Amino acid sequence: DYSSYKAELILPGGVESAGEYTVSVCLRDAYGNESRKDAALYVYDIPDVLHLEAGAGEDACLAALQTAVPTAAFEGAVDTSRQGETSATVLVDGFTFDLMVRVQDTIPPAAQVKPLYLPSDAETFPAPADFLESVTDASAVKVMYASDPNFSLPGQRGVTLVLTDAAGNVSRIRARYTVAEPEKMPAPVIVGVKDISANVGAWISYTPGVSATDHAGNPLKVQIDSSS
Repeated sequence: DYSSYKAELILPGGVESAGEYTVSVCLRDAYGNESRKDAALYVYDIPDVLHLEAGAGEDACLAALQTAVPTAAFEGAVDTSRQGETSATVLVDGFTFDLMVRVQDTIPPAAQVKPLYLPSDAETFPAPADFLESVTDASAVKVMYASDPNFSLPGQRGVTLVLTDAAGNVSRIRARYTVAEPEKMPAPVIVGVKDISANVGAWISYTPGVSATDHAGNPLKVQIDSSS
């Protein structure tokens, strides 16, 4: 234009939800000349904060995003290994938006337990973690006894383990243990022992292929007595 002008966006009534709207751009110069052009306005319902579960994989993150915005996709990977807030860029129908992502751990720890056997005259007692075969959680897990078990009284009993992760989620799991008289303890099982032939003066390795487990299948350390 040959003179200064002002631009005004004329919106239709009811632009209060997501969707496509037709708007008008009005240009008016200093002499009162006016022109208008119609354009499309796309309104998207983008959440202020997207909540993701700690440790969530790429598919789970995309599913959470598309639950909020069905046609959206992340531009790049989202780090869910640590709790807290981070920013992410999302693409919706070719448009780019910045999105706040809050990573939270809301799932209690899961664990597999194993039974323990110990003699009544044991000098050391199992720690809570000794009952765990495996632990699954997005953060570090602390294991405690719900109440102190009696490891000196013979018999089979149960114990409650309390698992607490770094986010404060708690799960309680039952495990069993047996206290037996020393002479009644099942003997360990040794496998892989075989006869060996060697030249005089040669160094001999006795342990390859040799392993031992207790009656419950827990691995034991193998020691070699080659004094004779």
